[in-house]
Amino acid sequence: MAYKVVIPEDISALGKDFLQGKGYEIVVGNGNISVDYLKELDADADAILARPNAPYPEEVLSAAKKLKVIGIHGVDYGNVDTNYCAKRRIPITTTPAATCNAVAERTLGFIMSLAHQIPFMDQQVRHDNWGARYEHKGTELKGKTLGLIGLGRIGSLVARKATNGFDMKVIAYDEFLVKNEYAGFVTCAGSSFLRIGQPDHDTA
Repeated sequence: MAYKVVIPEDISALGKDFLQGKGYEIVVGNGNISVDYLKELDADADAILARPNAPYPEEVLSAAKKLKVIGIHGVDYGNVDTNYCAKRRIPITTTPAATCNAVAERTLGFIMSLAHQIPFMDQQVRHDNWGARYEHKGTELKGKTLGLIGLGRIGSLVARKATNGFDMKVIAYDEFLVKNEYAGFVTCAGSSFLRIGQPDHDTA
């Protein structure tokens, strides 16, 4: 009998095809992530592939009597009761590097948008207000200081792209890193822009 993988919120067809190609039975939910629905959906799951926003407290996990592993479609597993999983020896896996570059680029995109007021200027041009460029000039990123709280995979990528691509100065703090080319600052005071990328759960 094939192992059953429950996917409460749908994922890419490539992922499902891969699992089915390995012989797993796939059950895809309807996107409902209420506790009651998840308890019913996961009742006979051997594995759960969940997104970080679906709640997995003990109430849900205890209903899955055959559960052997939880895969998180992302990085943050704060939605899962790790203490309960530890008691039942249920491993939790994540995909830490899957979207790092995309998130880092998007972070810098937001910084660019903020610095140059891109959404506002876009609307002004669409309304034929070309004179707005004289009143709202924005600010260049070159020489500005970017403060990073959290310097993991994504934070480090943001730092490199900001320094190498935009000539920004970077200061950073990360409680888990002692030595890093950007670390060593206990404060990000004086930053022109600040990115906070710390987890909201205990990862020790």
